[in-house]
Amino acid sequence: MIALTGRVVSGLGEGALYVDLYRVFFIKYLEIDPFPGTLNIEVDNPVYVSEVLGMINPVRIPPPRPGLGGVLAYPGLIHNLRVYVVRPEKTNHPPRIVEIVSERYLRGYLRLKDGDPVTVVLLA
Repeated sequence: MIALTGRVVSGLGEGALYVDLYRVFFIKYLEIDPFPGTLNIEVDNPVYVSEVLGMINPVRIPPPRPGLGGVLAYPGLIHNLRVYVVRPEKTNHPPRIVEIVSERYLRGYLRLKDGDPVTVVLLA
């Protein structure tokens, strides 16, 4: 089992905009209609995240228009709920922030608040 563990943190407030821009591609490539926003998790060891994600073949999502970067999406589970760890080629987040997309509003569905621990089990 490969897992990433971190704590829920507030984002930059831009997740909804970017999820909306990539929505058609998330539907096409990930087969989910994503909630308009991301769950952000701060991990203790960003090098470990890079190493773990390097062991998994991601789904590559092309940029929806020129000037935007592509996205690498890694399938996973949080409490048996299908999610994707997304790593945009272009981001304002530091490497210790991991973004999660799902069809559900994860904070509400899982009753999460800033500081709560979260584990994402990655599916290879």
